[in-house]
Amino acid sequence: MRRLKTWVVFTLISIVLISIIIRLIKLYDFTLWGSDSGEHYFLLDQLRELGYIELDYTGWGFTYPYFPGMHILSTGFAESAGISTYHALVFVTPVVAALSVLLIFCISYRIFRDPRIGLVAAGTLAVALPHVYSSSHPMPGSLGGFLLLGCILLILKSYDNKKFIIPLGLTTIALVITHHLTIYFLIITVAAVIIFSELLHHPKLKKEIYLNRTRLNMGYLTFLITIALIYWLFYAAPFGDRILSKLFTNSERFIIPLAYLMICILWFLIYLRRRSNWHFQPRILSSKQLISRIVLFLAIGMSIILISILTIIPGTDIEIEPIAVVFFIPIILLISVIAAAPAFCLHYKSGIIVVAWLGVILMSILFSAATQSQELLLYRHFPYVFEPIAILTGVGVVKLFDMFMLAGKKDSGFVLDEPNSELFVSVNNSTKDTVFHSRPSFALRLCASCFVAILIIICGVLSYPPLEVLGGFEEGTTEDEFDSCLWARENLPDDSTVASDHRMSSMLFGFAGLNSTWEYAPTVLHGETFDEMSNELSSVRIPAGTKTIDYILITDNIKQGVTLKQWENAQPMSEPAVKKFDSSQFVKLYDNGDAQFYYWVDY
Repeated sequence: MRRLKTWVVFTLISIVLISIIIRLIKLYDFTLWGSDSGEHYFLLDQLRELGYIELDYTGWGFTYPYFPGMHILSTGFAESAGISTYHALVFVTPVVAALSVLLIFCISYRIFRDPRIGLVAAGTLAVALPHVYSSSHPMPGSLGGFLLLGCILLILKSYDNKKFIIPLGLTTIALVITHHLTIYFLIITVAAVIIFSELLHHPKLKKEIYLNRTRLNMGYLTFLITIALIYWLFYAAPFGDRILSKLFTNSERFIIPLAYLMICILWFLIYLRRRSNWHFQPRILSSKQLISRIVLFLAIGMSIILISILTIIPGTDIEIEPIAVVFFIPIILLISVIAAAPAFCLHYKSGIIVVAWLGVILMSILFSAATQSQELLLYRHFPYVFEPIAILTGVGVVKLFDMFMLAGKKDSGFVLDEPNSELFVSVNNSTKDTVFHSRPSFALRLCASCFVAILIIICGVLSYPPLEVLGGFEEGTTEDEFDSCLWARENLPDDSTVASDHRMSSMLFGFAGLNSTWEYAPTVLHGETFDEMSNELSSVRIPAGTKTIDYILITDNIKQGVTLKQWENAQPMSEPAVKKFDSSQFVKLYDNGDAQFYYWVDY
């Protein structure tokens, strides 16, 4: 790989710093960011104190103890750096997730051998709302996305040097013990790469695919599925019982044979494909054809946004306010060039990987929308789909710039003659027009760069939308809310049960060590009279078992939106629901102006 120029290194460092800052910026406004941060603090503290995580867990995220990759990383860093568990929680995972832009650059540069593509891709991922919002949280999925990119990069490196297979295997194991949903996306991505590559490979790559890439990909897919199933079914048994059993009544008996049957079928399809003489020949499209694709993408993108505003997100009951348009238009404009990008990618030996990567996640999104799946919630796809989108954005921006700025004849098609690239096509001979090459002026390059940079900056500024765009969900915990948890730790009995919403239940569980209700006591908060909530107060089934609620915690943020189930809007408390706590059945124990604790009196 060629040595990067100084300006490329400087720009990449700047993008990395921006990526880190933008994922930590919410800590300026909040003491903690992320609705499940309390649970992860509990597990980090336990791992640091005991040296292991107990599987008998009474928190909401029943799978968290079984996927401790994030907790191992954060605890190891805390021990080696001598920092507190709190600082390890809020900084380590978001910073590592922010470094995903480095991996996106490396993947892009490995495939296209053009640092400009890598820089645009890294800049896009650094500010893309779905990726920023998700990866800014200290949660396993944030680290999982980073490890997924690491696996894809190592797969590409393994094509050239088999020594990278060992770190690929180790990274995969780290991912398996970190996050189950990311493993799903990696499995379908590798499978799609195999299918797309076999179906659409260029004739010049046939021998190379057969001898190296397909065998390596199939071997890796078998390894990936094997260790994932072994871990899911025989160690993370509650995950297998509760999630996978929704697909099969006896997970161990059916899933394992089915998985290997699919691998055998895939080998058989590869065999049949190789007996076919048909070859896919990518076309070189004209500028008019490419522009029409971009316009069509913009029309479809805007239509999807408008439909989302007028209806609900599939698989949820979440309604989005019209203000969402303001926050999604810039990112739609920025990534619109991906409509033209596959036309360029298919002329590269490894370009089909990015197309397959994006294509299979889009298929999963359509499946989620069609089935209303709550195991594969539609919005959970967004951080993952923006990883290949970022690469294709880089391809589209750079190649379209080259097409319009380096071509001497109008509508002469795009130019594919870069040195040291993995291109199949070295000249543009698809049109009658001759292509003359000239280096664009510095002013022209500067204007184009500034335009892309400004669009990226706008996306960065809008990367944290208001609550109306997110179904009313508040992810941040204020200093006063955090102080109320510390007060509860010092003043409430250890075996107490506190009713609150999901976010503050996580804080109470993690930082005060108290039983919490999460989404299992909605009437306590939304009920407008004591009679409505009395049954839940007396008996509520929570992860810790069936309990009697002793205390209630409400805060200003809870009043504005009660976060309960993740597929429902966070509805505000009505005025009667708030005022009922002023009745004689409740005694206010604590009030710091933002958070109030109540004890209910059972007459």
